[in-house]
Amino acid sequence: FKDETLIYPLSNETFSNYALLRSVELLLFVFLEKRTNEKEQEKKPYTAMLDGIVSELESVGIRDFCYRLLEKLIQHWKEHGPSTFSRNLVENRRVWLPHVPLISSSANPPNAIMNWPSSIDDAYVIACTDLVLLIPQHLLELERRRSQSRDDHWIQKLCQLASLSQGCSAYRQCKKLLLAFCHNDEAKYKIMRDKYKMQDLLQQLVHKYLIVSREVGGHQQLTELVDVLVSITKLALVRPDMWRDVCSTYTTWLLRLACY
Repeated sequence: FKDETLIYPLSNETFSNYALLRSVELLLFVFLEKRTNEKEQEKKPYTAMLDGIVSELESVGIRDFCYRLLEKLIQHWKEHGPSTFSRNLVENRRVWLPHVPLISSSANPPNAIMNWPSSIDDAYVIACTDLVLLIPQHLLELERRRSQSRDDHWIQKLCQLASLSQGCSAYRQCKKLLLAFCHNDEAKYKIMRDKYKMQDLLQQLVHKYLIVSREVGGHQQLTELVDVLVSITKLALVRPDMWRDVCSTYTTWLLRLACY
């Protein structure tokens, strides 16, 4: 698990490697199912084997590999995912969902619409995304008896992908993995999600402010700036303490905007 280009982008060779990695995910899934369904005394025979497999996967860096691959896949979601389409361009909208069956049922979106096109590259990206989210989730569940430290790098990337994948299977998988990081605490998950959303909106605000300040009088840019401010205001009203904490980083920019 040294080079993520062994899995992505799509080619005959990378698909073969993808299939091997998918078999690892399926193996972990089967162990989870057996552990969930069997009685305590029936788990003992394969517990040592399971611990050995998990330790071996961790030692070869499978979790870090999934993270690096996720970083590459997110770039594709940014450029070609559903969030790249404007509401004003509905007639030209291309929904980024595959129409081909994938190995994992969790990657097959239930809301695929018939005549919206999709390519095999898009389908492969969704399948790879599904894979790099499922493997860490299985590992977290299998290691639940051990104490797990908070991983902010993973959390940030998962929140980012969730914001890019509304309506796709990746969104559901992101939520499941984020919940696993939060020990299935829904309240902690929502706080984490909203904090990322607030930080992302503030970064958008800074970016749009820089554009507006260079192009004085641009109606479209000003409208977009106001839309971001409205979204921030709604979130800040729900979580005032979080807003106070997060916005302190952006005080200079907010003062500039107030004086604009």
